[in-house]
Amino acid sequence: MENVVVNNFIHKFRKELGWSQSDLARQAGLSRQLIHAVENGRSKPGIEVALRLARALQCTVEELFPLPEEWPVQGWPDLHEGRCQLARVREKWYAIPCADAGSFDLADAVVERSGEGLQIQPMQPLGRLPESVVICGCDPGLAIAARMAELESQGSARTIWRNVSSTVGLERLAAGQCHLAGVHYSDENGSLNAEKVKAFGLPFEYDLIPFASWEQGIMVAAGNPKAIRSVEDLLRKDVRFANREPGSAHYSMIEMLLASKGVPMPKTFPLCVNSHAAGAQLVAAGVADAALGLRAVARSLGLDFVPLLEGHFDLVLPRDLRQVGPVGQFLDTLASLPCRRQIAQLPGYATA
Repeated sequence: MENVVVNNFIHKFRKELGWSQSDLARQAGLSRQLIHAVENGRSKPGIEVALRLARALQCTVEELFPLPEEWPVQGWPDLHEGRCQLARVREKWYAIPCADAGSFDLADAVVERSGEGLQIQPMQPLGRLPESVVICGCDPGLAIAARMAELESQGSARTIWRNVSSTVGLERLAAGQCHLAGVHYSDENGSLNAEKVKAFGLPFEYDLIPFASWEQGIMVAAGNPKAIRSVEDLLRKDVRFANREPGSAHYSMIEMLLASKGVPMPKTFPLCVNSHAAGAQLVAAGVADAALGLRAVARSLGLDFVPLLEGHFDLVLPRDLRQVGPVGQFLDTLASLPCRRQIAQLPGYATA
């Protein structure tokens, strides 16, 4: 592949010493232009340059310039050709597809087809990437918490949030592919998060951290032209209902509410989406008459809303990750009064 980046951790060791590139150049007896080229992965250092850099940075050459097999990047299950972000969870690096076509996230690497498989090509050395906290969950309020955490870290850490269902989030957490996962299982009596997470059987000790509670229900077009008032109305022949994917918390919620009315859940639905926003977009575009979601999401697209249940969104945190730098910073932000106030201002939201 062209323009292969030479991986190195010069930036990491240099920042730990509080040095600029000019400082390192003086200490190593090299030019700042050479330091810049090598640190950015655009120049492969010779033996003498590598030794000078390692000696100045008080580390070994192997620590500074690891071999490719010593820093393999693994792909998330849904990795595909295109742009992705790179993050370390515990001691493994993962390539995480950029959120969606409309997100325009800053990419760390490009995934390209190579023979029968995929090849991950970093755009810059891994050592230049900020520490990341990777969160899986479907609460849109996570976007606010993520942005506030990044601002408070002043560039030293970032939050990579991927909007997935509660079940998929737990699967990613169990596989070690994220730091935190959000869940919002509920029934007419309240939250089922503790029971559902316990039944899932995570292979480590964990804590449930309250994030927010919100109104969950049916998103319909402005004025509710189909007069949708209950879950039974979603099964009417004149209603185009965009259900959530099987296994998601909202799918389970509808299944439970229908069962309480003695109505069986259809095996399939013509329309199925994997997020609150996707369902709302179908309703706003006139493709669907109704979809499951949150009052806040419905309001953002000018839709009406039929409330069903109060949902409680909790974050599942492996106990061994609580003290990890970016994770701890995110939790501090989440607990802060400014962050709580921001989230509580979303329509239909309340914070714990």
